[in-house]
Amino acid sequence: MRMGFVATRLFGVDGVTFEAAKWEAILERMGHDVRLLAGEVDALRPHARMVPPMHFSYPPAARVTAAAFDPQSDPNAVRAEIDRLAGQLLPVLHSWVELQKIEMLIVENAWAIPMHLPLAVALRRLVEETGMPAIGHHHDYWWERERFATCVVPEVLERALPPDLPGVRHVSINSLAATQLRRRRGIASSIAPNVFDFSLGRPRPHPAVRRRLRDELGMGTRGLLVVQPTRVVPRKGIELAIELVGRLRDRHAVLLITSP
Repeated sequence: MRMGFVATRLFGVDGVTFEAAKWEAILERMGHDVRLLAGEVDALRPHARMVPPMHFSYPPAARVTAAAFDPQSDPNAVRAEIDRLAGQLLPVLHSWVELQKIEMLIVENAWAIPMHLPLAVALRRLVEETGMPAIGHHHDYWWERERFATCVVPEVLERALPPDLPGVRHVSINSLAATQLRRRRGIASSIAPNVFDFSLGRPRPHPAVRRRLRDELGMGTRGLLVVQPTRVVPRKGIELAIELVGRLRDRHAVLLITSP
């Protein structure tokens, strides 16, 4: 099957990009053919197309998305601008689907976190107009972020983040998120946790690099360095990492949380 991954960004070191790449590798191993479409992609990737207006930093999209969560904004103006920008994206999406002969969409987080409201709306319309089956791979939902608590166009969130359509299947990354999606929206979702391929060889930096890192962190030469590269929010399970390091019985061990 020809599958199309769609996102605001499929490039860099963010979690969505990493997890989407894992799905892509697994699907290709299963015999599927994968295409990518995003506001930012690796230029060297085959079968990948970059459409800058799909990126969350595209100025018109960034402005209207910010306005949607500003209580001082005019709802009618915000609604009209979202509709206008979605209308510009829709033909691009249709063209890509037709040219690449996409049979199924996999929407990476664009239906979960409102970083680009016009794209979320355009993707819903695309699925409605084509009848194409789609999977919404939801990494973090808008209600998990305080800055999205107040929206002047709540109907946009209700309709497109995520959309409740017959041909769309939803995937949450943990049971807590799945429970919240069902409670808040009445939408069922499968659970596919983020994964790591432990068959890959462990990277072994040069000893000088390891020593410099330990010096910069104020560590000595002894003790394990345990890294959890996540934000400090309740659903990341920081307390489990603390418990794990405590069980190591290594009084020199250090737990490093790399993100704010």
